[in-house]
Amino acid sequence: MVFYNSENIKKEKFAEILQKINFCGHEYREGFYETQTSRLTLFCPKHKKLYETTFSNYKRSRVGMPCCAAERKSNALKSRVFSDSTREKMSQAALVRPTRKPLYPLNWRRCLEYREWEKQVRLNYGTCCVVTGKTSNIVLHHLQWGLKERYNPNNGIPLWAPIHKLFHDTFGYKKPTRSNFLFFLQTKKLYLFLKTFDMPISSQGQQECWQGSETRVYHPERVMKLHERLASGS
Repeated sequence: MVFYNSENIKKEKFAEILQKINFCGHEYREGFYETQTSRLTLFCPKHKKLYETTFSNYKRSRVGMPCCAAERKSNALKSRVFSDSTREKMSQAALVRPTRKPLYPLNWRRCLEYREWEKQVRLNYGTCCVVTGKTSNIVLHHLQWGLKERYNPNNGIPLWAPIHKLFHDTFGYKKPTRSNFLFFLQTKKLYLFLKTFDMPISSQGQQECWQGSETRVYHPERVMKLHERLASGS
């Protein structure tokens, strides 16, 4: 047998919610109480937001709407003062994230191992792009993808961000390989891309020969080191 609320109960519940709406400073827009899951539409004049919920959820909440709850939380945190030791503990705890499944952190780039990997890659190559020699807008690129290679310092190089994007636009963002990057250095696409930025190139490039574009860079020793690493796969 299906149970239905009487009209008196509906009016009582509706009046109760209206009382809370007025107390919280919200405005009733739409909805009438049939059951606890009946839809209720409200407007918050303070934050200028329209919100749709249920009678049950609105009754259970302390302040009624998410915008008011966020403000309440913000005001509660404003007066908090943390000691240096507490901040250090919070920083270390933030680096150790829980996992959804083994070996896959929620954000693996925010873990301590990744930070150490970044430091070591910069020690190996410095802070300039291995292709262009630029020192600004630099990102770190994984030469080979894989869980075992993720934090291997020999598996990363600094790249100018536009070149990094050009590589992944060409070969995709999944499972980069050393051979793909070595081929990328020799492509006409990279040569034309560098040419649009009026970047100086070697005599080989000035002869309008795009083969061997890996020589059109600014630091021969750095590039030689890069090629040795790409060839050895270590």
